[in-house]
Amino acid sequence: MLSQIITNFYTLTKVEGETKVEILSHAGRLTAEGYYHVVGEVKNNENTSIKDVTIELALFDSDGKLIQTCEQNTDPRVLLTGRKASFSFFITNKTEVSLIKTYELKLVNYREFPEGNREELEILWHSTSNTSIYGKIVFTGFGEASFIVVYAMFYDKNKKIIDVSMSQVIYSLHHMDDYPFEIFFPSKDIVERATYYSLTAQSKEFAIKNETELTLLTLSDGNHGYDIFYIFGILVGTSAIGLLVVLLIAKRKQKQRLRRKRKPKTS
Repeated sequence: MLSQIITNFYTLTKVEGETKVEILSHAGRLTAEGYYHVVGEVKNNENTSIKDVTIELALFDSDGKLIQTCEQNTDPRVLLTGRKASFSFFITNKTEVSLIKTYELKLVNYREFPEGNREELEILWHSTSNTSIYGKIVFTGFGEASFIVVYAMFYDKNKKIIDVSMSQVIYSLHHMDDYPFEIFFPSKDIVERATYYSLTAQSKEFAIKNETELTLLTLSDGNHGYDIFYIFGILVGTSAIGLLVVLLIAKRKQKQRLRRKRKPKTS
């Protein structure tokens, strides 16, 4: 497979030969925890679906000496034609982190997957709180969708990827089942760094029908919409039960009074 190499901190993009799978954008930064985080986005421009896209990261010091290399697959694992996926590397060895001056990204390999995955997942709606993106996903196909995950990609004002995060695993959905998801922000400063976000999803067997368009990242101080209705439902239900109990007690007392009135006097 022909490779693509991108060097950080330079505008130069060197492509060895021609490849229809491209790294659209990427970013590297030092996190608040002292780790080095590299994130990027890949697009499938092939005329067929592909899977198991592997990206190699090479780290270099100020003298151009190689510090280490590592590989990572993209998420989602299967990319239909025209679809995008993200990758993320965390370098946690702080000795190595202190030496990093630049890095290179290489598209190592991917496999053609002509049959692809059927598009049977759909994000019904999504919104943001002050700590997360949340929403609801539905499985419209037949059979079972297992191990469903929703992915969030965060972009700067120039629409370049700067971070990623993912939801909890939804273990199983059947035909027309829907389920809430929540994706917590990857860092406390994401609001300052990111302007937009987009969502995609996959299960072990199925793909999402449509990736969401870039959405302006705005925060809400309130609770999740479905949390509010859930709490409201609990309050209404509790009130109804309480009222029923009061009515039953009152009815019982009324019957007791009637019995006393009807009880014959003994001589």
